[in-house]
Amino acid sequence: MKRLRLLRDALTAASPAGEGIIRRGLEGAYLHWTQAVRVPRARLADPAVVLDLETTGLTGDTPLFLVGLLARNNGDATLHQFFAPAPDREATVLRAARRLARCHGTVLTYNGSTFDLPYWRRRARRHDLEPFHPATHIDVLHLCRRAWRGQLPRFRLITVEAALNGGPRSDDLPSYQIPSHYHRFVESGDPRWVVPIFRHNADDLLTTWRAYCRIERGLGPYDA
Repeated sequence: MKRLRLLRDALTAASPAGEGIIRRGLEGAYLHWTQAVRVPRARLADPAVVLDLETTGLTGDTPLFLVGLLARNNGDATLHQFFAPAPDREATVLRAARRLARCHGTVLTYNGSTFDLPYWRRRARRHDLEPFHPATHIDVLHLCRRAWRGQLPRFRLITVEAALNGGPRSDDLPSYQIPSHYHRFVESGDPRWVVPIFRHNADDLLTTWRAYCRIERGLGPYDA
């Protein structure tokens, strides 16, 4: 519990507009971080949610520890991040995230057909939990490939974001370092290891939504 309070305080210092709530599940406490965010409007009917996972591996054989959801309802958007402070809290985080995600008829991901949704389902089976099957899933990676073929050298999310923003992220934690940063947090309890992961996850969610909106309007990746 102490390490969750320290993490909540560190996140609040980094993002004063956010709010961290320490909640208790069957396996123990976890952190639910929320923040209202401004996002472009889209014609996509509400409620919709963008999903992005942070994990300790690539295949679903090792735990996930952060489920990020950017939830849109009635034109407003709220960032939700469910964080497991230790691998044995994974099931609790999966339950909490599923309760929110299943309230949204449409789920958007970036490469979620290949990674996020199969990973979630595999980890749910590991804990004998009901898997998450969205009513409608939009994989924005596939939309980008179709709409912007020939306009980008590759379709990694960071490449798409650099085109949208006119340059790369500043002070971003590379994806390949995320598992080691999480393990160091588990070992030490020092929130400085995982605060950049929360920021990375939020940026991924926002970029996925912005890319979807750009394509919906028929705009290219470099259009204003």
